[in-house]
Parts: sequence; C-alpha cells; structure tokens
Amino acid sequence: MIIPGNTSLGEMPDTSWFAGYAQADFHLNPAMYPPSIETAASWMSGDPGNDIDGHSRPGNDGTPDFAGADLVP
Repeated sequence: MIIPGNTSLGEMPDTSWFAGYAQADFHLNPAMYPPSIETAASWMSGDPGNDIDGHSRPGNDGTPDFAGADLVP
C-alpha cells in the first residue's frame, strides 16, 4: 500500500531487522535494517525530540531522520 507523503521501504518479507518481531520488540537490529530507513523521514517541528529509548532526534525542520520510534545511534 502506498500512502501519499510517505516513503515506501518496499515489501517486508524479512523481519530480522527488528530485535524481536515475534515478541513485539520493534527496536532496530544494527546492520540488519534497510539503509533507506535512515533517511526515510524528515524531522519537523512538533515531532518528538527523542526516540523511544531517549536518543536525541535531529531537532531541525527538514533534517533527514530514521522512520519510526527507534533510531540506531
């Protein structure tokens, strides 16, 4: 499914890029996630300043950012 304004990362037949997909642990597995996820989003005012683990997000409008709640520092 394509939603206007979103970046498609393609089909997801392999969930190994999550730390524990079957256990609902959606932290990213370093070196396993698709590189395109690092710049699939753009940080904008009103977005969270930190990811789910407290790691800082960019903080400047339009700065490329990891898509989703977790980023790999």
